[in-house]
Order: sequence, then C-alpha cells, then structure tokens
Amino acid sequence: MKAVLSILTAVAVWLTAQVPATAQDKNEIPATAVKSLEKGGKLEVYFLKDAKDQKGFRGYEFSDHFEVKDEKARKAFVASLVKGVSDSEPVGPREFKTPNFGLRVTGEDGKQTEVLISLDSAWGFAFQDGKRVGQFRISGDSKKVVGKSFDELKAIKPK
Repeated sequence: MKAVLSILTAVAVWLTAQVPATAQDKNEIPATAVKSLEKGGKLEVYFLKDAKDQKGFRGYEFSDHFEVKDEKARKAFVASLVKGVSDSEPVGPREFKTPNFGLRVTGEDGKQTEVLISLDSAWGFAFQDGKRVGQFRISGDSKKVVGKSFDELKAIKPK
C-alpha cells in the first residue's frame, strides 16, 4: 500500500510540474493595463486615505491627486512599477488592506484602466472599464522601490 501511495504522489507531483502557468499564476500586471499605463491617455495618480468615500477613487477617499504630464517621468514610473511586480514573490493569499495608491488612465475613447495598490498588504489589482482584469503582488524590497516611484512622481507634480 505504501508503494502505491508513493507512486501516486510522485505522479501527482510530476503532473503538477507539467501544467503551464496561466496569466493568473504569473505575478504580473496584465499586459493591456501596462499598455494603457505606458501610453493609453491621461494618467492620474491618487494618494489614498484609510477612509471610504463613494465619490472618491474606486470608493476610497484621497488626500491628493494629479495628472502626470511629463512623458519621461511617466515612462520611468511605469517601468519601475512593472519591474517591482515582476521582481516580487507571488506569495499566497493575504488580507487586502486599504490601498495606498490609485492610478487611472482615461483614453480618448473614454475607456478607463485603473490600478489599486496596497503596499501595506503587498497586493495590487487592475481594472478595465470597471471590471477586475488581474491581481498582483508587490513584496520585499520591491515595495520600497514602488513607494519611492510614487514619491518621485509627487515631487514633479504640477503646481
């Protein structure tokens, strides 16, 4: 009986290793969201508070927000965010705390891409036209890098 159990376990492990990763298994911001962030229209950055507000960003009150108009800064910010996510470990489920940051891209056609990021719980979610299209993790040192990127954007905020 032990031999059969050992063989079944070995087969199960082998089969698991043969299954290709799906987009949901990968720790990445969905490609369509990244494309929008890079050059999909007006990019707005929101600094969120720990308070609900139905008129706020995706139901959260914000302390500050602005449009990123500097294309060089936008490109560097998105590259840093994508790298921070790809360098993070896709750790298991954890409670999602109030997000720290929000991003909204509004295209010329009116379509929107939004991203919520909670560095406190290391989670992020991407939405397109109100529907969630992906989730990702930002863990370890990458949380500091992404947080610094938001601070750098705030430093060049238009007056």
